[in-house]
Amino acid sequence: MAEAKVPPSLQAFLLCEKVDTAPDGVHSLIRVFDRTTLNIEVVRPPGATGPPPPGAIIAEHELSVFTKWGNGVGHFNQWVEIVNPKGEAIRTPEALFWLPTRAATHTTIGRIRVGISEGGRYLLRLYLDGEQVAEIVWSVDFNVREIPRPV
Repeated sequence: MAEAKVPPSLQAFLLCEKVDTAPDGVHSLIRVFDRTTLNIEVVRPPGATGPPPPGAIIAEHELSVFTKWGNGVGHFNQWVEIVNPKGEAIRTPEALFWLPTRAATHTTIGRIRVGISEGGRYLLRLYLDGEQVAEIVWSVDFNVREIPRPV
């Protein structure tokens, strides 16, 4: 007889540069972080003065989100919501997983590419079956340096 659905416990929710998985299934998290500094170089257009307006520059940044669940039973649905300093949110695709018994665990590794247009406090919120279960604060420094225009 199948066990009734039991919500799992969150065992890990981490941001990292990348995750390597060995043939035996063991994961290595590379460069776990909670802060990032993006250094951007721009060439000023002819006749432009002053710094670029907010949002005029968008830096693409890739990161991995690592989650591990255990001590639950049933089918589950997780996703991450990223909220920028202005309060605008984007949502990652859903990841569905199944825990057949309470002894089972499940690891999800999500690769995310996000456009960063300003520094500040970003929130990564983890959802399970529609309920927020965790939140990570990600501090981003956004440094723009103008370089001379080639002559």
